[in-house]
Amino acid sequence: PPRNCNLWLGKFIESSGEGQNVFKPLTALTATSESRRGNMVHARDFCVRQANSRIDRRPCFLLDYSNGRSKNSFPWCGMRDELRMVRPGMYLGLGSMSVTGGPFNSALFVLE
Repeated sequence: PPRNCNLWLGKFIESSGEGQNVFKPLTALTATSESRRGNMVHARDFCVRQANSRIDRRPCFLLDYSNGRSKNSFPWCGMRDELRMVRPGMYLGLGSMSVTGGPFNSALFVLE
């Protein structure tokens, strides 16, 4: 596998409104913006706030990667996730990156 390859497992969100993506390492940890917590890697910091969706302007939880604690490098600093609750405890996410077309080239994910 490529160097520093990780399997995405989900997100860790702190009560402060900051969070990180959680990965299972498949290869060695090399990047300085990553930290190990047990056998998991937390990386690509984000801040959570309420905002209007870029798709339909309705309220959503926005995960903004442009101003996380570790100051994400390019292209991660252009990431943006929008979350909506679909039922109690389950959120549908729409992830996008400005470098690949933003909301017009998005990836769906689910958080429980």
